[in-house]
Amino acid sequence: MPDPNVLKTGDMVRCSQGTSPGTFQALSPTMNAQPTDTIPMVNVPMFGMCMSPANPQTAASTAGSQGVFTPGPCVPAVVGQWVGGASVPGGVSSGATCHCGYGGVINKMG
Repeated sequence: MPDPNVLKTGDMVRCSQGTSPGTFQALSPTMNAQPTDTIPMVNVPMFGMCMSPANPQTAASTAGSQGVFTPGPCVPAVVGQWVGGASVPGGVSSGATCHCGYGGVINKMG
């Protein structure tokens, strides 16, 4: 039985600046996340549209809308590794987070 305290392939993750969740994908054969499983579009999915004005896509969309805030497509720019949460053997805690360079915090849903 999978450990609910470990982030693993198939878990839904979200970004605080995104408009929709995505599905996490680990690279480990155990399907448990490792601290370095933060590669955009490989481990960390897109999250719909990005609400961060620091995202160049959002800034361009807003400029193209004559200054009316307009979210742009989310393409995660993850910086660093998964950190925090409880200490769990063989993986990353389901309470861990990683950060997007555009100001978002990414974590497991639920």
